[in-house]
Amino acid sequence: GKAVLGHPTTFAEVWRQVRGRILALVGLALLTGLLSFGALALGIGLAVLLGFLSPWLLFLGIPLAIGAAGLGVYLYVRLSLAPAVLVLERSGIRTAMRRSGVLVKGDWWRVFGILLLVQVIAAFVSSVLTVPFLLVAGINAVANPDAGSFTLLFVVSQIGGGVATLLVAPFAAAARGLLYVDRRMRAEGLDLSLQAAAR
Repeated sequence: GKAVLGHPTTFAEVWRQVRGRILALVGLALLTGLLSFGALALGIGLAVLLGFLSPWLLFLGIPLAIGAAGLGVYLYVRLSLAPAVLVLERSGIRTAMRRSGVLVKGDWWRVFGILLLVQVIAAFVSSVLTVPFLLVAGINAVANPDAGSFTLLFVVSQIGGGVATLLVAPFAAAARGLLYVDRRMRAEGLDLSLQAAAR
């Protein structure tokens, strides 16, 4: 948000702006996760239940699970800009969710494609960063096949995963922030407002 306005910022300034929104962000993450992944879990759970009741009902359960997966993905994309709205517009959780839906509306497929690309890049970079940790610990486990070396393998893999997450998570968050600004420019003419303010 600061970069779009041409204002350089420091970590301390970012923390000062986000600090008061941490609880709201956690609540938003829980709620959006519950809505998007809850729909998927409910659909799969119903499909499994129908399959246990009768093999013939499984033919009804499979389309139900596919539909639930589609609904979960739809809700995930529709609510994907809510964290940026919550922080940058200083809004409440319900308002942020509603605003995210408004911003995504009409350009759902493009937002979906960008989010998918960000996730693929993040997963690739994360795996590349984790491989050296696993390689060193794996060689040690093969050379010394005892319980201690396998414990070390587990610990080192967790450390590698933590380092990867530490480096990849800011990239994913920045990509969502840029996507939010892009959608505001395309849907609401934010760029014209910024040009007028700059003049």
